[in-house]
Amino acid sequence: MTLRSTTALAALAIALALPLSAGAVTLVNNDSKDHTVEVIQGGASQSVTIRAGQTLQNICGDGCTIKGEYDTLENIPAAETLVFS
Repeated sequence: MTLRSTTALAALAIALALPLSAGAVTLVNNDSKDHTVEVIQGGASQSVTIRAGQTLQNICGDGCTIKGEYDTLENIPAAETLVFS
């Protein structure tokens, strides 16, 4: 499965239930395959791969953009957790 709007909504619901780290975005991959996203902040861009079952913390700060295979999430607030499932 890919990061889509429905997954983003589910991620938001999960994020509200999880303890959050202040000031940074976390990616959680509950999927059985790796996912690669582009992280954009302050004009800089970097490709990040999150392996199946992996959690990556402090991916970016407040207001970053994450582009997945099928979706782009813009202006992500600090302390947000996005989940692939």
